[in-house]
Amino acid sequence: MKNKINKQLVLIIILLSLSLIIGIMVHYKQILTIDKIAYSIIVEKLRTPFLTNIMTAITTLADANTVLIISIICAIIILPKDRRLSLIIPLNLIVITFINQLTKLIIKRPRPVGYRLIDIGGYSFPSGHAMVSLAFYGLILFIANKIIKNKIIKIILNIVIITIIILIGISRIYLGVHYLSDILVGYFTSTVYLLLITKLIDTYIFNNK
Repeated sequence: MKNKINKQLVLIIILLSLSLIIGIMVHYKQILTIDKIAYSIIVEKLRTPFLTNIMTAITTLADANTVLIISIICAIIILPKDRRLSLIIPLNLIVITFINQLTKLIIKRPRPVGYRLIDIGGYSFPSGHAMVSLAFYGLILFIANKIIKNKIIKIILNIVIITIIILIGISRIYLGVHYLSDILVGYFTSTVYLLLITKLIDTYIFNNK
């Protein structure tokens, strides 16, 4: 148990350090090499009308209206089993959105120009869709893995949700509204957040049953 905690602590320190380093570089208006490479591959070489339709649909899975509806549905489903868990799901959405918006206001990185396939305002860093998708769907996956007993259903659910989270990040680059560094720091930040919140939920809810 102690070894597991130590590994998580090391992971948290690494992810926070990477996020801080990238954030400092971005704050001083640098477009990173990884951003240029990602755009040359994802935007300049992969775009097709068919794939654009798919990516446009995928990115809506982390839109505010979509996650809000899913949050309410999940809360209603879980309510009869545990009132605390049903409240945590929408609260989790509020918290991660606040963290994302606060970080955007601190860094104030403009969105990419000249490549956008959709109209969107606000700052670019870190990606709200990346942060929300990982924190929101990741928490749902954590709770589902705790509640669901069928191993096959668990495996399928894990594959589907993890794939969705990754594709949402890629879709934001493809649609020209984010840099790769926006996506990575969004994932890094939400991973740290998710490790902390799931530890609290595991300790004070599931281990107290």
